[in-house]
Amino acid sequence: ENREPEDIRRHAAYHEAGHVILNILGKTPFKFVTVIPDETSSGHVERRRKQGNLETRCMVSLAGPLSEWILTGGSTSPG
Repeated sequence: ENREPEDIRRHAAYHEAGHVILNILGKTPFKFVTVIPDETSSGHVERRRKQGNLETRCMVSLAGPLSEWILTGGSTSPG
């Protein structure tokens, strides 16, 4: 799939925002969020430590791709 860099950044922003929103709602602290790509991903949320129960951690993990899917009409980033 060939996408423009701006499109990739937008998808990464939606994806990471989903993780952050659920981290906030689940009261699980995080250090920072970035949408600056590196060699392994288009963005990243760095958590302070593994906190919260398994259900909360699963919801936080799924919130990224789900928010991206909702906001882009079904398209998601790989991984």
